[in-house]
Amino acid sequence: FNASDGLKCNLILLTLSNKEDPKKRRKFIHRFQDMISSVEFRYNLIQEESVETIHSMISTWEEQDMEMI
Repeated sequence: FNASDGLKCNLILLTLSNKEDPKKRRKFIHRFQDMISSVEFRYNLIQEESVETIHSMISTWEEQDMEMI
């Protein structure tokens, strides 16, 4: 990936959204940004090889995030 900052890309987010309701996509992108803004979480996510563990990490983060609302 030829990033403009010259750094390697570790995460790529591909989204599909309904053009009738773009707010859902923006909300999803915002939550994703919140999740990976934690250096520790992002590092652990990138280092993990198990899909099941990655899914568990994201699910746990979502549950904790919802508790904060």
